[in-house]
Amino acid sequence: MIVAPILPEWSEWTVDDLGDPPKDKAKVYAHAGVRTYWVVDPLHERMTLTEYTLDPTGEYEVLTHTEDLFVTERPWKVSVDLPALTTRRAGLLARDEG
Repeated sequence: MIVAPILPEWSEWTVDDLGDPPKDKAKVYAHAGVRTYWVVDPLHERMTLTEYTLDPTGEYEVLTHTEDLFVTERPWKVSVDLPALTTRRAGLLARDEG
């Protein structure tokens, strides 16, 4: 699951400006000037969150990778309790199997 970022100020461009469709969303985000985005991966035994940030060259680098409590102030103040999400997912899966 990808958490949708808050886009920067209005910038006139369309998907057509990108040429061939990019193979990953990171190129679209970088082109739009999205400074930070997160990827929550629910497929591991424990859910993980990876935070990517746009570097000065226009490429994304991993700023954070965690399976614990994630707290940030960018682009807004929020916390994501990954252990609680993992526990909730396990309970839902157990209920579905039972």
